[in-house]
This record gives sequence, structure tokens and C-alpha cells, in this order.
Amino acid sequence: MRNLYRPLLAAALVTVFAATSCTKAPQDENRGLRPEAVVLLAYANTSPISSADILCSGVVAAGLIITARHCVRDGQRLRVVADPVDLCDQTPDMGTPLTSPWQIPNPRADIAVARATLPGSPRPPTAAGAPGTFVVTGWGTRPGHPIRCTSRTITLKPASGCGDDDTTLCLTGAQENTCTGDSGAGVLDHTGELIAIVTAGNSCHAGAPGTYTRLGPLMTWARHHGLATS
Repeated sequence: MRNLYRPLLAAALVTVFAATSCTKAPQDENRGLRPEAVVLLAYANTSPISSADILCSGVVAAGLIITARHCVRDGQRLRVVADPVDLCDQTPDMGTPLTSPWQIPNPRADIAVARATLPGSPRPPTAAGAPGTFVVTGWGTRPGHPIRCTSRTITLKPASGCGDDDTTLCLTGAQENTCTGDSGAGVLDHTGELIAIVTAGNSCHAGAPGTYTRLGPLMTWARHHGLATS
């Protein structure tokens, strides 16, 4: 996530929080993508990859790697690693170098996509357990625990204290929260559909609100390019 989570980008990517109601359901135009895998993005010139090399998280759907646009702004070559993986027990050639260019479905949305084929048998993320809750699986840290060997899944619920409209969701974690490295991770509802990605937050602690980008701009772009969305 950016802001506190991505301090080098915070000045250019400030999210304006508004005290609005955060109970809106995802809009129909945001729906239709079924995630196939959870991935981490690391710089391509790091081998082997350690937790310190993780740039962001991402999700694969409809043959596309989807992540946050602010994760790929520096133009660095990246390597994609699909879950499940243990960074504390790996081989130096882990992951797939990303050769396809990043595409921006909408310059006003914090979304970037690239085409990629992942080797092996990636593990699809799990759906939320009940209506009105959401889950996100990513490579974020925990407060006071910067070492990450594996991904983690967090249950989210609607929150107040940040923007919530047709383009963003305001969510928080009750037991844990998204944090550094979770930017770009996919948010799933109880049906298993991908509805948003992690964008920004100002605290990693449980209960703090965070901003999540809805996928409306991506869905519009995907339909225009004839990509499957269900």
C-alpha cells in the first residue's frame, strides 16, 4: 500500500480522505473477474528473492497480472512469483521475468495490467466467508515484523474515514490489516469474485481504514479488448 506504506511515492500519490459512509456494495460494472493466482512482484535483478526485495503484490485474472499503478511507475524490470511459495526456502531462479509492457486501463485509476503466463500450478485465492466481508491475500508485512516468508490472507470489513464512492472502497481489517507490500493485492467478496485492489492506507494496525480501488476502469478496458470477464 502507498502513503505510509510506500513513503517514496506518497508525495506524488496522496489519497484525499473524506468522511463519507463506507457501506456501499461494489457496483455491477466492477464485477466479473475470477482470480486465478496470487503473485508477488520483485525486482528482476535480485536473486535469490528475499522479503526485503518484495515491491508489491498482485493477482492474476483473465490472463492478466493486475496490480496497483503506483507499483510500476519507476520502470524497473520485475519478476513475478506465484503463490504458494516460501521465500525462506527457495531457489535462485525463482519466478518469471515480466517481459510484457504494463498497460494503464485508466490514467485516473490506480490499476496496471500486463499479460503473462505463469508456470507450475498457482494456488487461487480463497473467497470471503460471509456476505458483507472481503478477503485479500498479499505479501504485506505486519507491524514490527518486516520478514515475510509466505503470503497472508486478511479478512476485511467496511470502514469509515476514507473515500468510498464509485471508484474506491473504504475497508479495514479487524484482526490484522494490510501493510507494506500489499499494494496491488486483489480483494475478493464472498462469491470469489475480484472486486478491488489494495491502494493506500495510513496505518498498518487493525481498525485503521484503507483505500481500495474498484475495478470498474479495468472492466471497461477488458470488455473493449475482448477479454473474458466471467
